[in-house]
Amino acid sequence: MMRNPRHIPDKKININTTSLAELDRLPWIGHVLGQRIIDYKNQNGSFNSIEDLLKVGGISQKVFEKLKDKITVW
Repeated sequence: MMRNPRHIPDKKININTTSLAELDRLPWIGHVLGQRIIDYKNQNGSFNSIEDLLKVGGISQKVFEKLKDKITVW
């Protein structure tokens, strides 16, 4: 059985340690926003809370609400 590349992960993704490929698999993120998340973390250091994701350009409150149960910073 082939795995859907846009499959929603069963466990939470740590946005401080994840790869671009894993971020790209999250719904509503994709490659461009995934790269922005990684770039933000590289320039500003680790995210202290999942709410810090709102500081990334292109991450709206609406997108954050859809992601908050799928991400962690631990």
